[in-house]
Amino acid sequence: MIAVVDALDARTAEQIAADVRALPRQRVVIDLTAIPAFDSNGAGRLFELQEELGSKRVAIVGMRQAATRMLGDSAGEPPRPETALIGAWRVQRSHDVAIVAPASPAALVDSTLGAALRAALRYDTAIVVLDLDFLTVHEPSLVDAIETASVSAADSGQELVVKARPVAARILRMASLGATTYVAEEPVPAEAMPSPRRPPYRPPSPRSS
Repeated sequence: MIAVVDALDARTAEQIAADVRALPRQRVVIDLTAIPAFDSNGAGRLFELQEELGSKRVAIVGMRQAATRMLGDSAGEPPRPETALIGAWRVQRSHDVAIVAPASPAALVDSTLGAALRAALRYDTAIVVLDLDFLTVHEPSLVDAIETASVSAADSGQELVVKARPVAARILRMASLGATTYVAEEPVPAEAMPSPRRPPYRPPSPRSS
C-alpha cells in the first residue's frame, strides 16, 4: 500500500507513478485518505495511471474520506454545510467542495440527477464530487445527466470527480466526458463480494475388488 500524505498535485502524482512502476508486478493500493488537498493535474495523473495499468494492478481508495475531511475548517470546528435534497439525491456544499450523493436506493431510477448536478455546479465551487456509491449507471438517463454536467463543469472551469464502482466506472470512461472530469474507481467492499462457492461433496467411488 502507498499512503499519500502530501497534497495530490502533478509532482506528487508523478512520484507515486514512479514508485508504482518500480514495484514488482503486483496489486498496489494507493490510499488518499490523508491528503490535505488535490488538484486536477494530480488527480488526473493518478486516474490515467490506473487506466493504463488496469484496476486489477492499481486500486485508488480514500477519496471519499479525504473529500469529507476537506469540508472541515482549519480551526477544527466543522462548518455548517449547505444541504439540499433534490429528488433521491443529496447535494451538500461547504467551502470549495460540493458533493452529490444518492439519498436513497430510489436514485437508481430517479430522473433528478441532472437537476442535482446543476444545483451543485451553481454553488460555483472549484470541485464537484459525484459519489455514485452503490449505483450502477446502466440507465441511459444517468449517463446523459453526467455527460451534460461534465461539459458544463469544463465550460465553467470547475472539476467534476465521479466516484464509482468498477462496472460503472468502465461505462463512464466510454462516455463523452469533459476535459475536467475524472472517474475514480472505488473498489467493491469485501463484505459486498460474493462468497466463493464450494463444489458439492461427492463421496469417493468404491474400489472394485
